[in-house]
Amino acid sequence: MGRRKPLVLRVGPDTYYRTSGHAHGPGGKQCREYVRIARDGSRGTGLTVSFQAGPGRLVADGLLHIGGVIRGEDDAYLNLHRPAVVRALLDVAIRRGWDTATELHLDGWLLLDDVLAVLPPEPDATASEADANATDKVPPEPDADGTDKVPPGA
Repeated sequence: MGRRKPLVLRVGPDTYYRTSGHAHGPGGKQCREYVRIARDGSRGTGLTVSFQAGPGRLVADGLLHIGGVIRGEDDAYLNLHRPAVVRALLDVAIRRGWDTATELHLDGWLLLDDVLAVLPPEPDATASEADANATDKVPPEPDADGTDKVPPGA
């Protein structure tokens, strides 16, 4: 399968490019999910947030979908393909001091609580249709051109 084109994430006047994926360590073991975010115009810099599988830390390995991560102790869950999750990861990294012009690698598990605190809830599959269609609860879908327009706090 070919390399996917990065998706666009617009944050105010700034444009970021994001990719996500699944990778393995030596010997095909040590699964991890990751998100890579780079500001438009940056070369060789960016933010990589990785979620390494381990005891009580589940990532896509046949049990979960690609992009899914779960902390076992409290079933805290993120879908790394959701634009709102990527935006929350970006916001938390910037709040923690990432200046967007440097290369930074972060352990996603250490960010999980902060990300969940700013992330709007995913629509509940059992919610009424009116609730599921409420614009304040559902993150916007990517535009036809592949861009994500996620307002702050969405």
